Amino acid sequence: MQNPSPPLTPPQPMTQRRIPRLLLLIASLGLSLADALCAAERAAADNLAWAQLAPAERAVLMPFAEQWPSLPAETRQRLRQGAARWATMSPEDRAESRQRFGQWQAMPEVEKQRLRQRYQQFQRLPTDQKRRLRQAFGRFQQLPPNQRRALRQRFEAMTPAERQAFRQNRDGAAWPGDQRPGAPMGAPAMAPAQRQQLNALVQSLSPEQRQRLHAHLQTLAAPERALLRQKLAAMSPPERAAYLRALLDP
Repeated sequence: MQNPSPPLTPPQPMTQRRIPRLLLLIASLGLSLADALCAAERAAADNLAWAQLAPAERAVLMPFAEQWPSLPAETRQRLRQGAARWATMSPEDRAESRQRFGQWQAMPEVEKQRLRQRYQQFQRLPTDQKRRLRQAFGRFQQLPPNQRRALRQRFEAMTPAERQAFRQNRDGAAWPGDQRPGAPMGAPAMAPAQRQQLNALVQSLSPEQRQRLHAHLQTLAAPERALLRQKLAAMSPPERAAYLRALLDP
């Protein structure tokens, strides 16, 4: 009688160092780390064996073929979602994704660690805030690649103070330097049209002007900031431009 074939040696478990790399690969396929995490949280267990995957999926996920049996279900789910997204991407989007992954590989270890910490921070966010981040990411992904690149470049050119002010405005703050609505000393809430108008005004300034505006606002009490924003909102575009030149130019 023929001797049975020896059992296959199971693949070695993924190391802790390998898992963050997987997550960043998903990011290179067009998903942010935050979005990939949220997809994993709502995904059911995925127990498909490698042979059960569609040929197109196996073609994209071939680098993970040997490790597939030992990967956690949620990691398999994220990889399959990334492969599905890759199949729908245009050649330009794929080139952009490859470029982002190449940038990650060339990134200093300190910067990689910072991104891993941000990933861990995302896990601790409230459900509602995760939902808002997913929605914002969805809107960002709908933009043409050239607009996404322009937004990234503009954000990278900001100073730390400008980035903080930008995040506050994105989260609903009425004016750079203020806290969230309701926190400043009785400052009245702004109408959506006014907020959009002032946000557009801030974004139209040069980086140096935005930095000076932010520094100036930090010297004002909350009621004074509220008065200034109301004054600017009531001006015509030429009046506003002249006022800001006098206020911000050295």
